[in-house]
Amino acid sequence: MTNNRDLARKIKCISNHGSISSYNYEYLGVNSRLDALQAAILNVKLKYLDNYNLHRLNIANCYDKLLVSCDEISTPVRFKQSTHIFNQYTIKVKNKLHRDSLINFLKSKGISTKIYYPKPIHSYFPYRIKSVKFMENTIDICQKVLSLPIHSEMDLKTANYISDKIKSFFNKN
Repeated sequence: MTNNRDLARKIKCISNHGSISSYNYEYLGVNSRLDALQAAILNVKLKYLDNYNLHRLNIANCYDKLLVSCDEISTPVRFKQSTHIFNQYTIKVKNKLHRDSLINFLKSKGISTKIYYPKPIHSYFPYRIKSVKFMENTIDICQKVLSLPIHSEMDLKTANYISDKIKSFFNKN
């Protein structure tokens, strides 16, 4: 609690990745937005976490299997010595000119996608790096990636539908 508006705003920014609005970082921040009610709900759901993670992995495996034949995208790379819970399932569209068209096409089919990091982190104020020559790959990737729907309640039928729509988009273009 504070009666200082500037301090309250700064604290709110810092607790939300350093930003009042998405991807407009003013400060170095943290993800500290969990309130007591959310914590209580998550505490109950914690016993199901392994099952939720396994289900997300099954959805990711389905995407991998169905999208492997689509040469215009790359699916997430996995390493045998590690695991992944797929909080996001992010694909890379090889031709960045097609990414926004794919997003619009999927939206027209009732499929929402998300670009989680529209600009490289080094381009935001608190993280700014003046010389970005060594960041060319980061800049390129930010213009090519998008995340597909994935969550613990999603069914394989939905993953099939989404994969089919992605493949049909690229078969037309």
